[in-house]
Amino acid sequence: MRAFLGTYFARAMCRLAPHPIGRLPKSTKERVLHLSFDDGPTDDGTPLLLEVLARHDVPATFFLIGNNASTHPRRVREILQAGHALGNHSWSHVDAWSTPLRQTIREFSRCQQTLEELSSNPVRWVRPPYGHITRPVVRWCKRHQRQMVLWDTMPPDFADGMTPTDIVRSFRRRMRTRSIVCLHDNPRSKSVTPAALSQLIPQLIDEGWTFADLSAVGS
Repeated sequence: MRAFLGTYFARAMCRLAPHPIGRLPKSTKERVLHLSFDDGPTDDGTPLLLEVLARHDVPATFFLIGNNASTHPRRVREILQAGHALGNHSWSHVDAWSTPLRQTIREFSRCQQTLEELSSNPVRWVRPPYGHITRPVVRWCKRHQRQMVLWDTMPPDFADGMTPTDIVRSFRRRMRTRSIVCLHDNPRSKSVTPAALSQLIPQLIDEGWTFADLSAVGS
């Protein structure tokens, strides 16, 4: 149920709201996916994810929590050195639907400033926690020329009791061409997500799937 809700909620948001995207553009080739990871960086999970991605030369976007990035700047540098993109996931995983407007905007602004100071480059992508879109956050993205990115598929690697096999099964059941896949880099996911991707990525490559970055998506 969590995988169903997580996936189809975001698909509905991308249809109803004008700004966010959940899939790569149609101009990209078929049988292509984009992997993204929310909530990091972490000392335990981030190195495991980077190792799996490097083994198969797969690009990804890490939507980082600003407070975590400030605490673990070394992990941010490792993500960048591996050639992956950074995204803004707010300073403390704020819920824009239940947080006062000014505090919400401060969360995204503070995260943006932290990530850009650590990377010395603009951070183009923004993902509101829980996919909770509000008009003020959309306006903030447009004003700062940042692209809001949700997802098209979300395997429940954040849920208790999941196994790597469960994640692989959920991923395959709901993925489709050009999907942006939302996975996680947090204490719950570290024991299942790297292991699931170690199984899944080589299988998908053997089946003719490729992995793309977000460079085709305008900011």
